[in-house]
Amino acid sequence: LSDAEEFLAEDLRNENLSATARDHRDHILRGFQQVKTRYYWDIQPQGGDQAESYLGQDSSDDNQSGTQGPSLTSDASFLPDYQDE
Repeated sequence: LSDAEEFLAEDLRNENLSATARDHRDHILRGFQQVKTRYYWDIQPQGGDQAESYLGQDSSDDNQSGTQGPSLTSDASFLPDYQDE
């Protein structure tokens, strides 16, 4: 998520985009901000430094398992059901 956001915000900043492309880029960036605001605890950065500076917390807290959200493997069970469609 952060890589896509960085690409849209930074890498495309100096590109010659049409008005429609700029509108789409801005709309997507606003969507990223809304998702990050609503689901902050589920998409917390893995590195820890950004989360610490944002929250002012120490990374030495051993009780971080509750902030990671569900693993991708738990959602993988429904994928084979849709592969034939």
